[in-house]
Amino acid sequence: MESRLLAGLLVVAVAVKGGAAGWAQVHPLPLGCPAARVYAHLPESTISRLVEHVCVPPQVEGSETELERQLEREEHSKSRHPLLPGALQLETDETETWNVARMGHDHLKRLEYRVHDDSRLEDRARDTLAQTTWHGWIAPTQDAVPGELCRNHSRIYAEELSNRLRPQLWALRMADASGKFPDGLLYGNTNLLGSWDGCRSVRVHLNASDHPDLAQLDFSGQVCSAVISSSPSVTDGLSLVPALPILAGLGLAPPAVRYAYCVPSSCDTEDVSVSLTESLGGSGLTATVSDCHAEGESADLDAGDWALVVVLALVAVTLLVCTALDVAAAHELRLPLPRRRSNPLPVYRGSVPPPPSRAGTLVRAFSLYDSVPRLLNTAKDPRTIGCLHGIRFLTMAWIILGHIYAIGLYLLPVSNMGKLAEFIEPLPFQVIVNAMPAVDTFLVVSGAMVSLGLAREAGAGRPVGLRQLPALYLHRLLRLTPLYAAVIWFTATLLRHIGSGTFTTVNFAAFGITGCQESWWHNLLYINNFFPNDETVCIDQSWYLALDMQLFLVAPLLVLPVLRWPRAGWLPFGFISLASVVIPGVITYVKDLPPTLLNLNRRATDPDVMADFTLLVYNAPWSRAAPYLIGLALGLMLVDPEPPKRPSRLVCGLLWALSTAVALLVVLGMWKYNSEPDSEWTPAVAVSYAALHRPAWGLCIAWVIWACAKGRGGPVNALLSHPVWWPLSRLTYATYLTSIQLMVWYVSQAREPVAGSHLWLVFWFLADLVVNVAIAAVFSLAFEWPAAALEKAARKRAAATKEPEPANENPSNGDSMIRVLSLSRRDFQ
Repeated sequence: MESRLLAGLLVVAVAVKGGAAGWAQVHPLPLGCPAARVYAHLPESTISRLVEHVCVPPQVEGSETELERQLEREEHSKSRHPLLPGALQLETDETETWNVARMGHDHLKRLEYRVHDDSRLEDRARDTLAQTTWHGWIAPTQDAVPGELCRNHSRIYAEELSNRLRPQLWALRMADASGKFPDGLLYGNTNLLGSWDGCRSVRVHLNASDHPDLAQLDFSGQVCSAVISSSPSVTDGLSLVPALPILAGLGLAPPAVRYAYCVPSSCDTEDVSVSLTESLGGSGLTATVSDCHAEGESADLDAGDWALVVVLALVAVTLLVCTALDVAAAHELRLPLPRRRSNPLPVYRGSVPPPPSRAGTLVRAFSLYDSVPRLLNTAKDPRTIGCLHGIRFLTMAWIILGHIYAIGLYLLPVSNMGKLAEFIEPLPFQVIVNAMPAVDTFLVVSGAMVSLGLAREAGAGRPVGLRQLPALYLHRLLRLTPLYAAVIWFTATLLRHIGSGTFTTVNFAAFGITGCQESWWHNLLYINNFFPNDETVCIDQSWYLALDMQLFLVAPLLVLPVLRWPRAGWLPFGFISLASVVIPGVITYVKDLPPTLLNLNRRATDPDVMADFTLLVYNAPWSRAAPYLIGLALGLMLVDPEPPKRPSRLVCGLLWALSTAVALLVVLGMWKYNSEPDSEWTPAVAVSYAALHRPAWGLCIAWVIWACAKGRGGPVNALLSHPVWWPLSRLTYATYLTSIQLMVWYVSQAREPVAGSHLWLVFWFLADLVVNVAIAAVFSLAFEWPAAALEKAARKRAAATKEPEPANENPSNGDSMIRVLSLSRRDFQ
């Protein structure tokens, strides 16, 4: 079936060559022929049949043409497919030779369409223009098109394009700017994107005397794009081999054809959708119209857009005013005492500052003069576990690299998708395609910071118990949610108005805009990981925030008994930890799921399998808890300044070797199933890997953190604790929240196919990382840091006493996600 679908897409790609090549006349084919360009990589017999189907216009009564006489001698099947020639049979053998049951190519080259110079016949030919095989790929000319002005302008365009004697330049330019049958189709280039700027530069001024009935004589070129994809079934009579054998061999779904063509600006997406749907009627293929963009179009902001604009303007003004006041206060501090103000500024920093005030708290919370130095601070604290900074940022970079490859190859108009076979074969590529353990690294660090913070609070004599849990939960919500809500709001509103590209709308709809507009409350309640991963998802990567929040709610209930009863408290902890290992294995066995997320495996990418795996295993707290629980145990071990007896250097060396080997086994262990898409795993492999690979990875990360914290890290600790990582690690929360939106925005600006390669993707990754960190700094300084400072001031005011210096390196006691991805708590002192 997939073979038939792929072949269908091949022929549609030929059809959607449209009239764009019509002006580039290749005699003796008709000027409007959409397949006038013959490709050397296809056999002549194949081209002849495809060209005849797409290029031959309907016969006009009374016309005496060689083509008509030939067709009269040829029998046509009554069951001829509306898009594909009924006699076409493409076959390949191991040498990829092609045979087509068709008349010879040399005979077709002698055919030419001629119509008698008779006004009646000419009128009838023009009347039938809208019914030609290729009409829908030129412009919306059919009678079913709802827009009358669009239909009339399109027919004028198609008529001018077919004028072999005096074709109008504007029609040729529109045709030239429309998508054409691309080079490398059999190697995965299904991108027929045309010329974005060439189309939008076309201006048309029609003659009123020639078109007296038109309501509007002027229009411009407009780029409209659509995704043409296969439906579950195709006509049974269509028996074609895979048109893209390389992708079919990888077990991937038939690729969608990205088609963009130049139509009159009087058309809208509905007109284009109706036209393409009618052109595809009965083919088993569907067209999803994405965007229509004309030159000079303006953004249509709705109420939600304007509301965010107002909020962003208020935040910007507040930042500038508060920064100016803070700078003025700092300047006054440097003045001699007699010259200082009798009424100090709200943030006066003199030797005898005035009592804290709400105004002073607000100014310092939003002051960039105060927050930027704290962001860039690299002063070491003896109680800080320095390696966490490097682990945070490098893990974040690993996640971004994996997403760059996934989104780039999925959304970008890549012209050499057949090269994907070379991408996935090398063993080292598993570091990218199997980057899922990176999330488990964050879970380990998150759990460790929660338990370490609780243990240090208890050790300092401060109350840590059930009575403090509501305040602890509220505290974390107030730290996480302001930045989270700002990113959600921005994704749902203004993001789609920044820039434009061939497939902006369809990409944004699939990655955030639709979900954030409709299901934002799932995210703010931190329950979005319990919903299907479809277009209702708001911010794809935010499932981790919900997962981490849910695990955080349970964490104190496991840690507090251990602090209260150091021996007996480990019993429930150990039981739940064992259950977290068993549960994913049981679910994998019962539901017959893959061992992990295998994006390049035929069986694992089945939609039903993917849905079950995502909801029951990948996003589920009961299946992802093991690394987090290991982190909780690690934090309790780190609370002691020194272990009773540190392991020897030999033992540490063996543990380093063992942890390295286990980590490599976890990352590289799925090589066979990712590099061989048809490979099948056994139940034993699926269950064992699903149950053990997350706790195994968690133990490896726990060893790295423990060894670095206890002086056994050596060069690894020197690298991970380097001060260069510290400012970057404080931005990883905001970087994480904005990462995929930035990638989707970038690929949505693409207007031409690109040739994918490791070099190109790595350069994109490096550029994306720099831009992503810069955007994260803006969001963090505008929302996260002020919210954290105000929340801290509110807690102090409520306590009515100044709290002692907390024993944490992160912004809040018990903040798991913030602890892993965000600021240092000492930065707020």
